[in-house]
Amino acid sequence: MARKTLADMESVVNAAARNALSHTITINGKPVPVQGDYGDGEIAALGSVGGRQAIELMILKADWPNEPVRSDSIILPKRPNLRFRPSNVETSADGAHWILNVAKIGA
Repeated sequence: MARKTLADMESVVNAAARNALSHTITINGKPVPVQGDYGDGEIAALGSVGGRQAIELMILKADWPNEPVRSDSIILPKRPNLRFRPSNVETSADGAHWILNVAKIGA
């Protein structure tokens, strides 16, 4: 039996992760599969309380090799009439994914 190389194993893991991804977004007109985490919470400051929402996306670098930048335009499947931009872009601990938040353009 032939031994698998690290590149072979990485390809298998990336393919399995891609199949488990939760939905597809559009970046600059290109469909890209992602996992998303949508959070809600409260913000309390100076005696008042407000709501906050955060969207965090995880994109395989194999699907989007270039680091997402502020000028990129993102469309989310549940909000097709709004455009967003990447913010707080980081690389995952394993180096295989971009992890980012999105901010509404024009907000």
